[in-house]
Amino acid sequence: MTALHEPAHRDEQGGQLHRVRSTTRGDIEMYGVDYRPDEHLPVDVYIVGRSAWGAGESYDRHPVVESDIELTLEGKGVLEVGKESHELLPGDVFIVRPNERLRYSTAPGASVWSKVFIDFYGGNTTVILKQLGLLDVSVVRVSAASLPGIRQLFDDMLVIARTKPLQYRDRLSEKAYALLLALSHETLGPAHRAVMPDVIQRVVTYVEAHLDLMPSVQRLSHIAGCSARHLNRHFSRHFGMSIHAWVTRTKIRHACLLLARTHSKIGEIAESLGYVDQLHFTKVFKRVMNTTPRDYRRNAHSDGPGVPEGAPSTEN
Repeated sequence: MTALHEPAHRDEQGGQLHRVRSTTRGDIEMYGVDYRPDEHLPVDVYIVGRSAWGAGESYDRHPVVESDIELTLEGKGVLEVGKESHELLPGDVFIVRPNERLRYSTAPGASVWSKVFIDFYGGNTTVILKQLGLLDVSVVRVSAASLPGIRQLFDDMLVIARTKPLQYRDRLSEKAYALLLALSHETLGPAHRAVMPDVIQRVVTYVEAHLDLMPSVQRLSHIAGCSARHLNRHFSRHFGMSIHAWVTRTKIRHACLLLARTHSKIGEIAESLGYVDQLHFTKVFKRVMNTTPRDYRRNAHSDGPGVPEGAPSTEN
């Protein structure tokens, strides 16, 4: 189980928290940062660690306010969230969101499951998870090309948490945000699509070519050539979310690009993405992004998103 629930040894001078537990392969090692939340940090990391679980080990996590991100290094694990079950292989990252009840364990038949992890407070992080499209994602399958960089971010955070250099909390926050951004890109980029099963590839290609439509799950299952139940199972296993959640997030991602890079009216953007009216679009956008389309556009333009020159200013 994670070291959060193991006997602790604190170095009062350095403020480090070090917990160790024996497994069939070694120890759990972790470093505490600070148990006082800092609301000024975008991502407030408070524990970084690594662990090696033996055969048959598991942990039932009860809802808490903290979030957790873990990267599988070796072996195989299983993550159970509600009625969904995800197999975790080397290179897989799983995200534990605030107030979520789940169970994770070494996979049946596996002798070891080793991983690195970070824990951070909710608050600002929940907003960022929404903005990056990760709040509904349980598992990210990291591509081979991106894995070294993501692994390096975890390693960097381990060193920072252990040595606590000057302004270490700010440096941890920067590394953690870079990690979340990299994971967001993995769920959207071509590298992630390259390993998609054919049944998912057909649906993804259709949806992105017909963003002006609102296809039903039945329609998409027909395109995929399988039942709606099996299609949802495929999407849950590959993306960590249902087909409906994936379609919504894909539309909102395109909406963000249009809001940042064009001066098209918000109502026109809503219509181009298949929403019946601007009110419904705004409601969905705010639920996913935690801000309105108008405010998102204003903030994006103030940061210079590269709106095409000469585009008419017709925002409503």
